[in-house]
Amino acid sequence: MSGAKKKLAQKEALTQLGLTEKEKKERKEAAAKKRNTILGTIAGVIIVVLVALLLVWNSGFFARHTTALEVNGHKYSVADMDYFYHQMITQELSMYSFYQQMGQEISIPFDVNQDLKTQYVDAEKTQSYHDYFLAQAKDQVVRVTALTDAANAEGFTPDEETQKSMDSILADLRETASKNGYSSATHLLKLNYGNHINEKVYLKNVKLSMLASSYDSAAQAKATVDYSAEDMKAYYDEHSALYNSYDFDYAYFDGQPVKETDDDGNTIEPTEEQKTQAMADAKTKAEGLMSAIKDSTSEDDPATVFANAAALYNLSNTANSLVLGSKLKDQVIYDEWLMDSARKEGDIELFESEGNGYYVIQFRDSYLYDEPTVDVRHILVKAETDEGAETNEYDVPIPSQAQMDAAHDEAEELMKQFNQGDKTADAFGELAEEHSDDGRDTEGKLATSGGLYTDVHKGTMVQNFNDWIFDTSRKEGDVGLVENAGPGYYGWHVVYFQASHDPAWLTSARSARSSEDIEAWNTKLLEGYEGVEASGFSSVGSK
Repeated sequence: MSGAKKKLAQKEALTQLGLTEKEKKERKEAAAKKRNTILGTIAGVIIVVLVALLLVWNSGFFARHTTALEVNGHKYSVADMDYFYHQMITQELSMYSFYQQMGQEISIPFDVNQDLKTQYVDAEKTQSYHDYFLAQAKDQVVRVTALTDAANAEGFTPDEETQKSMDSILADLRETASKNGYSSATHLLKLNYGNHINEKVYLKNVKLSMLASSYDSAAQAKATVDYSAEDMKAYYDEHSALYNSYDFDYAYFDGQPVKETDDDGNTIEPTEEQKTQAMADAKTKAEGLMSAIKDSTSEDDPATVFANAAALYNLSNTANSLVLGSKLKDQVIYDEWLMDSARKEGDIELFESEGNGYYVIQFRDSYLYDEPTVDVRHILVKAETDEGAETNEYDVPIPSQAQMDAAHDEAEELMKQFNQGDKTADAFGELAEEHSDDGRDTEGKLATSGGLYTDVHKGTMVQNFNDWIFDTSRKEGDVGLVENAGPGYYGWHVVYFQASHDPAWLTSARSARSSEDIEAWNTKLLEGYEGVEASGFSSVGSK
């Protein structure tokens, strides 16, 4: 006890000596009341302070002034990181939405209305969706920082259109909020990015992201220069297996049991024994095909021998031609075997796709196919035929000349209709969707959307069609009539020439080399950049 407190206690004791019991009691009650008043005052002050702190926290003040991540001297607050965190969530949702719009039956594996910390990316629950998006946000901030540093160092300015968008960020945000009935832009922001964000934080980070994106596009375009013919020839020589085209024969034997249903129409799950037996049956057939081909004494070419043997198993369309190596690599189980430089014509091999079936593959040739490819649209007008009409060698009815003339007149009328309109590729596509006799799906839509065939190689279409589209005088927008006199059908085509492209190998190789150069540029860009988590990092993504 201090000296002052001791003296007060002594004085209080002396004062108490001459008092009655009643007076002593009254003094004690007064002292207690005084202490309670003091404690109540202190408690009230504490509550006021706590309420004030809570209000300040909910306002986002601390989140906007507490560092969550530091990247090479640049500090990002909790609110800044919240922006990127929620951007990563939005991107993921957009990806799933795109897949769904494309007709894929895929569901979003997380619920943004529930706690992402209790929802997991993997079955083993090693990473929550919160941690997944947090890691993505961190990587994004590091990349945005590196890009904006590089942009500022070079004195880079975005193009005029991007600059206009950057200048109207807040105006666009406020207009969106007003049109959708929100009380303010801040209200809209908090709903989408959490309680920590405000217009200032939003504006800062959207501008950073737009600058980074604009610089990224410009720098990548600069990194992928126009490669010379000599450059690409050297690249081909180094990766010839990838950019050669392959001709081969292909047969597949399904090794899965035939699906059976019960009396109610429900699928019955096959037993393991049934699965094993189905694979064994498929292997027996595949080995039988190989033996028939190897034992053949026919003097026909290997492709014909393969096709004839496959026909015994009711297999057709076994020949594959002009398949680019880059489209085989890592896409099929027989890629390495087929692309091996030791392969020679007639080599044949059996491949098992575990649990699915067996492939029999026969190599015929590999080579550099250096011809251009084209994109064309067509409208097919099939000629009508009479019942009992004479057929060709493929049992296709042959129309009379009058019926061919009628098909010609109809095709000519469609071409006239096209020429009187916008004369665009889209307009031709709409006409094809309405009038073409080409193959359609169960909903009546053309198998080739708008009658479009892309990357057509020379020699893959019927002769007249091939000659028209590969005429050296052909140019974009040309339209004409082409007769189709069998063998699969008879009639006329209205053909629209859409575009000509470099040889398929060159397009693929240029794309691959560009990707390599961009990856090298990215690696160099991020050298020395690291995101260091600070005290506020654990608060990112919290409500």
